[in-house]
Amino acid sequence: MRCFALALLASVLCGGCAAAPPAPPPPISGVALLPVWDPPGRSVVTGVFTFDAWVRPTRDAVGDQLAVALRARLTALGLGVTTATTPGGYAPVTLRDAVVVAAATRGQAPALADARPEKPLLYVRVLKWEADDVTRPVRVDVLVEAALLQSGSGKVLWSARGPDGSVVTRGATSLEEGYRRAADAVADWLVGRWGTVR
Repeated sequence: MRCFALALLASVLCGGCAAAPPAPPPPISGVALLPVWDPPGRSVVTGVFTFDAWVRPTRDAVGDQLAVALRARLTALGLGVTTATTPGGYAPVTLRDAVVVAAATRGQAPALADARPEKPLLYVRVLKWEADDVTRPVRVDVLVEAALLQSGSGKVLWSARGPDGSVVTRGATSLEEGYRRAADAVADWLVGRWGTVR
């Protein structure tokens, strides 16, 4: 009964995510957020949709929306958040790319412009982000992968993949609003249980 209640609570907190939130990493004092990778040309709406040019700006904004939501959620938890600016604004495409970037922070030639070396790096990659409707989405099917990487070594300290299902966005009056609600829910699903070092 207790497990059912916890699962129900997690579902409500995530705004209807299909999976329970991942276990948090060990407590940290802060994090440097890498640019979120969102593949260009990915599908926007479930099924066939032909007006790509109309929704392209909304699709292209998902990475930034998710980064804003992650920063807000981490800050609300009391974590210091900086932006890990890579050369040319490069967003690591794969976890291996992100590990290389994190490892490059060792020594006198860091790859990151404004992240302190002691802060771990948060890598996030969008794998799926599709609304059920282009005008008033009730849900957005989402799949992301994320990893927390140690600066200087690239060691993976924590990783997650999910929620791999629908995020409820009922009441959204536009695709932009639906995507924004989904970004808030996914940020909460990913990092909402993280702890801080006191």
